[in-house]
Amino acid sequence: AAIASKNPFVKGKLYIKFDIEFPKDGSLNAAAIAKIQQALPLESTPMVPDDAEEVTMRSADLGNMGASAGGRGGVTDEDDEMGGMGGGQRVQCAQQ
Repeated sequence: AAIASKNPFVKGKLYIKFDIEFPKDGSLNAAAIAKIQQALPLESTPMVPDDAEEVTMRSADLGNMGASAGGRGGVTDEDDEMGGMGGGQRVQCAQQ
């Protein structure tokens, strides 16, 4: 699917669906637990960039994902609002 907006500063909603099946309590023996721990990385403090944004994860209705005003998923394009005259100077590339 193509990105609906040409503006990289327009932010939308990111939906991530996780399907996780955890083992039942007591179903793994010590050897299996040790093998899983060996496969996972050691605990560490995550590196957070200075421009990172804090978000809150919450449940969503995936049946309505992407449905929003005007059928465009709520994305606006400022160029459309300005009659197609938005943005900076137009430049064309020419072969030599």
